[in-house]
Amino acid sequence: MDLPSRMASCDEIWIANQTGALIAAVSAGRHFAADAVRRAVCQMAMIIGAGYPYRAAKVCGFSKARQFDWMNGTRLIKFKPLLVLCAAAGVDVVSAMQGHVWPGTGCNYRYVARSPNGTLTPFDERRQILLLAADRAECPSLSQVARELNVSTRTLRKAFPEETALIIARYLERVRSDRTMRALRTKEALEEIVERLHIDGRPVTARNVWLEGGIMVTPNSRFMSAFRQLLELDRAESRTGNDDTGCNDVVPK
Repeated sequence: MDLPSRMASCDEIWIANQTGALIAAVSAGRHFAADAVRRAVCQMAMIIGAGYPYRAAKVCGFSKARQFDWMNGTRLIKFKPLLVLCAAAGVDVVSAMQGHVWPGTGCNYRYVARSPNGTLTPFDERRQILLLAADRAECPSLSQVARELNVSTRTLRKAFPEETALIIARYLERVRSDRTMRALRTKEALEEIVERLHIDGRPVTARNVWLEGGIMVTPNSRFMSAFRQLLELDRAESRTGNDDTGCNDVVPK
């Protein structure tokens, strides 16, 4: 299937021309000095900000702190933000890298930070994805949805307060349900072991539970609460029946 052709925009043509000119200059053996590039960055920032250089950061789309580093030589500017500065100031890239800020043609190309994990999900699709996530049988956490969308949870909360609140509520409900089911399964597993211990005539102790069922009951394990309940029940039954056969073991400290 042939895709319909699309004419390149003026901004795309400008970027292609500037990139091609820089490649040609490097291929021809031309060298560029870092200090010359820094001076050009300072001059272009003054032009863009109309005498207030740090206004250029807002115009171009990057942070003032990063611009400060470029202008003071703390770190070297990369090609993409340099291209954005040249586009906003109307200066050729090759000229700027030589330290010359000569008037030329610019474009509306602006800086967009590179996403660390891939392509950002378009804004219009995020609401629908959030609603679909809330309707899942096993609702994911908000942080998991944020990772899938490649944005921060703070961004989602701010842009979609109702949808994110729904996801959080559904996720907490699922967590509580899973915790309840896990506690029930834990109690059932211990009850089976205790029943076998009773049949064999052995006392209900943490050691015997480990030997019989391979479950290690420790103070921080999920088995401790259920084990305490079964132990108290076993002691009560022992006192009612025969005090001499009561459980002498203690709960693990």
